Amino acid sequence: MRCNKIFLFFLFACPWSSNSFLPRAHAGNGTHAMEFLNLGVGSRQVGMGEAAVGLADDGLAGTFWNPAALGRLYENEFSLLYTRLVEDINYQYGAFLAPTLNHGAWALSYQRIDFGRIDTYDNNDRKTGTVSPSATAMSLHWGKQWWTGLALGAGLKYAREDLAAASASTPLVEAGMLYQAMGVKWLRGASLGLAVKNIGQGVRFDRSKESLPQTTTLGIGFATLANQAKLAADFVQTANEELRMRAGLELSYRDLLSVRGGYQTGRDLGNGMSFGFGIHALDVQVNYALAGWGDFGSVHHLGVSYRFGGKTRALYSAGMSRMQEKKYGEAILYFNQLLDLDPSHRRALMRLEECQEALLKLQGQ
Repeated sequence: MRCNKIFLFFLFACPWSSNSFLPRAHAGNGTHAMEFLNLGVGSRQVGMGEAAVGLADDGLAGTFWNPAALGRLYENEFSLLYTRLVEDINYQYGAFLAPTLNHGAWALSYQRIDFGRIDTYDNNDRKTGTVSPSATAMSLHWGKQWWTGLALGAGLKYAREDLAAASASTPLVEAGMLYQAMGVKWLRGASLGLAVKNIGQGVRFDRSKESLPQTTTLGIGFATLANQAKLAADFVQTANEELRMRAGLELSYRDLLSVRGGYQTGRDLGNGMSFGFGIHALDVQVNYALAGWGDFGSVHHLGVSYRFGGKTRALYSAGMSRMQEKKYGEAILYFNQLLDLDPSHRRALMRLEECQEALLKLQGQ
């Protein structure tokens, strides 16, 4: 136990080391500083192999993976995530999304990784003290849909690492694009995303200046079967690293339960496979994912999201009210307006089909 903690301490505390633990464990064979910035966020996304840039359709996708996704979201959303990595190293993430009526959506997020308390020793194996390294980042993102099917987004981030040997901080810039095919019938449900993360000038630890893990990702997504099945694939290029691929699948039963699986290349720890599920209860969604980290065992990811208010909620409520009054034609108009904003809204799709079937029955009488 003590040997493992000392081993991890030196690897974390030396971001300039070619054996840096986080890059090899999670993001490839990099030698950058602040590799924690590429540590995957979102139990849903992790369960799908972290393929999230092209299939960016929830708040966490917009606050971490592709800021352009914010332009396609119309409900307030609050999310909390917790991941216990190895030993007593913990990773937390929190985000709040607030859409506006006509000016896109804003999101605030905070991420932190605590490396726990680690004892230090001298060359004679005598304890000399205790250190508690950590790394944090705060972000502000914005996204807006500019033309039919096309959304753009950008963000500012401030990141800091407090390690035993040194500390450093830096501002970062991020940008993204998300396009969903709307006009061509056989392409409906397909989406294309592009995101560039961690753009900056590097950081200086003591006398050594280190590069940042700038990452460019091209992603594709496809939703079919009334959004009951979703596929995603991302192609990831981090500076000075090999091209990697991520792929994932999500299957959903109505708006109640989702199961997921994914795979990603370029991992030194684990076989690259991950699994997960999500439970939906009204406005709350609980997601869980399991990913292997080789000799360090499996890592459990738990997340909770709560959605409330927003433009789509108002349209859905109006449609449900007309549906209960058996004014199916008016209800269809409201559900269609909602789906113009959010084509992946499962409940609106189901209610729309029910209204259409009810109209057909009335016309047949």
